[in-house]
Amino acid sequence: MYFADPGQACPEALLPLLEKAARECGATELVGPLAGNTFYRYRTVIEDSGALPFLCEPYNSNWSGLVDCLEQRGYRQLATYASKSVPLTKSPQLFAEKPAPVEFESFRVEAFEEELSAIYELTEKAFAANFLYSAISKEAFISLYEPLKATMDGELVLMARASATGKLVGFCLALRDTRAPRLILKTIARDPDPAYRHLGLSMVCRMLELGRAKNFQEAIFALYKEGGFSSYMPDLFGGKTIRRYAVYARELSS
Repeated sequence: MYFADPGQACPEALLPLLEKAARECGATELVGPLAGNTFYRYRTVIEDSGALPFLCEPYNSNWSGLVDCLEQRGYRQLATYASKSVPLTKSPQLFAEKPAPVEFESFRVEAFEEELSAIYELTEKAFAANFLYSAISKEAFISLYEPLKATMDGELVLMARASATGKLVGFCLALRDTRAPRLILKTIARDPDPAYRHLGLSMVCRMLELGRAKNFQEAIFALYKEGGFSSYMPDLFGGKTIRRYAVYARELSS
């Protein structure tokens, strides 16, 4: 389920209609907010520190009313997520050695589609077992990032390639926030091969150091699943929670 305008929609009126439509389609459970696929907008805020929403954050201003309505109608939290802020006023005091043999390089904006194609292929492999994940086409994936091409800073997308083959085995995709001097760590992924264990942390350490060198004041570890593989990372750098989110579910009676 999802609301076309989650900041304005009235959940009390819409939820019964969504449940009725789902039953008529033969569904036995309703999950959301979820715009069909986790590549698109999903989740609702459940806790808010009042921090300024960041670029690409699924922030819905009506979250309190939506959560109350969901819980009153018997929905339960299916999964929770968080975003944490890490200060970049001093150099990170942690460094992780890269798995050998791996080489780091920046995203080549001039080869936009080629680079995104490699990211797409790795994403399919790295995220296949992720909660609620389902694949999308390469064309749809590239179209998601096409609007960012004109303003993308290739240095803020760290690409890790196997030295022997040049194959992409990890990436850390960060964005420059347009609302504040913040670096947004949007996606961190690595090849699931055990040989690349700790590659994610190694990329994050380098990205935080780069963010500090570029005069960002803070980094946002964005929208990670609580209890997931990467959930420990922001705490290593003194991260503080700015918001939490959830996906809800409810079984539908016939």
